[in-house]
Amino acid sequence: MKKLLTRLSRYYHIFYIAVVLIASVFLLYLIIPGQSRFQYEFQKNAPWRHETLIAPFDFAINKPSEVVEVEKDSIEQQFLPYFDEDTLIGIQQTQNFKIKLESVREDVPVLTPGIIMTLMTTLEDIYETGIISQSPETYPVLAEKDELFIITNKIAEKAPVSTIHSLKTAFQEISDSTQNLIGDQFAILSQHVNFTDFIQENLIYNEEFSTQELDNLISSISTTEGMIQAGERIISQGDIVTSDNYLILESLKESYESKLGEDIDSYLIILGKLILIIACLLIMILYLVIFRPEIFKNKLHFSFILMMIVLMTFVSSLISSMDNLNIYLVPLAILPIFIRIFFDSRSAIFTLLVASLLIGYFAPNNYEFIFLNLIAGIIAVFSLNKLHRRSHLIYTAIWVFLSYSVVFIALSLVQEGNIQSIEWPDLIWFGLNSILILISYLLIYIFEKTLQFCFRCYIN
Repeated sequence: MKKLLTRLSRYYHIFYIAVVLIASVFLLYLIIPGQSRFQYEFQKNAPWRHETLIAPFDFAINKPSEVVEVEKDSIEQQFLPYFDEDTLIGIQQTQNFKIKLESVREDVPVLTPGIIMTLMTTLEDIYETGIISQSPETYPVLAEKDELFIITNKIAEKAPVSTIHSLKTAFQEISDSTQNLIGDQFAILSQHVNFTDFIQENLIYNEEFSTQELDNLISSISTTEGMIQAGERIISQGDIVTSDNYLILESLKESYESKLGEDIDSYLIILGKLILIIACLLIMILYLVIFRPEIFKNKLHFSFILMMIVLMTFVSSLISSMDNLNIYLVPLAILPIFIRIFFDSRSAIFTLLVASLLIGYFAPNNYEFIFLNLIAGIIAVFSLNKLHRRSHLIYTAIWVFLSYSVVFIALSLVQEGNIQSIEWPDLIWFGLNSILILISYLLIYIFEKTLQFCFRCYIN
C-alpha cells in the first residue's frame, strides 16, 4: 500500500509538471508574435558573416526614420492653416454702420453722404481683409506663419498674415479713419456711435479641415528611396555592413517579414515556433532536474519560475506592440532579482537566459536586446550578493541603469563610429526601466503572502 501511494504521488507530480509545462507552452505560443522571421542577423559596421546575399524579390529601400521625421517637421512648419470667411458678417455690419451714421447726421452735421460712403468703404475693406479674434502674433496656429488660407465660397486663397486685422486693430483703423475725416466732430460722434458694435470676427479657424489637409500632406511623404531588383547582389560575405548596406538589409528584413502568407506554409511556422518555445522551457527544466532538484520537486516553486517567465514575455510583447513605447521599458531584471531573492544566483541567471531568448525572438535588434538584458540582469544578481534588507534594491536599480547605459553606448559606438549618432533619448527608457524595478518592494510582499515565500529565509 505504501509503495502504491509513493508511485501515485510520483505519477501525480509528473502529471502536474506536464500540465504546467503544456499550459506555459500554450500561453507563450499565444503571446509570442507568429510572423515569419528574417533568417540573417547583422549589425552596422560589423562584417557580414553569412554567404553572399542576393535579393530574392523586388523591394523598396526605406528611408531612415530620422529623414522621414525631418520631412514631416518641414511640412508642419510650411503648412498654412485654413480660415473660413463669413461674408455675411461684413455685409450686415457695413449696412448697420451706414444706418447708424445716417441716424445721427442731425447731431453731427459734418457727416455728409460722401463721408458716410467713405467710412462704409473703409469698413468694407477691413472686413474684406479679414478680422480674427486676437492679434496674429498671439494666435497659436499663426505662430511663425507669414501667410494663411482664407476660404471664401469654397475657394481657398492665400493672404499675408500681416494684413489680417484683430478686433483691436480693426476698431483702431475705423476710429482713426473717422477722426481724420471729421476732425473735432469725432468726440461728438463717439457719444452717439459705439464703433465696437460694428467690429466682429469674420475669419474662423477651420481646425477640422486644416488637420485633414496636414494629415494628407504627411501621409503623402514617401517612406522609400530607390528599389532593389530581384537577383541584385546586396552584400558579399565578409563585407562590412555600412550605413547604406544596413538600410537595405533592414528594408529587406521588413519586406520579408511582411510577406507572411505569401508562398509560406503557416503550419510550418506554427511548428517551428512551438519547437523553439518547448526547447527553451526544456532546458529550464533540465537545469532544475540536474542542478536544483529541490525546486523541481516543489510544485509551488516550479510553477512560480515558469509563471514569471510567461509573465515577463507577455509584458514585453505588450510593450513591443505599442508604437509610443520602447521594449527597453520592460524591467526584465526583475525576473532574476526575484529568483535570486527567493532561490539562488545560478537559477536567477539561467532563468534570465531563457526569458531573454524567448523575448529576443520578437524584440527589435535581437542581439542587442539579449546582450543588454543579460549584462544588466547578471549585474543585478551580483549586486544582491550581500542583500540584507529591501532597501538594497535601490542600489540594484542604480546598477541596472548604469549597466544598460554603458553597454548601450558601447554598442552604439561600435555600430555608428561617432558620439553624435548615439540615440541618447534611449537612456530615458533605461532610467524608467530601473525605476520600475522598485516595484519589487510591493511584489516581494505579495509573493510572501500569497505564495508562502519567506524573504528573510532566502537572504544569505
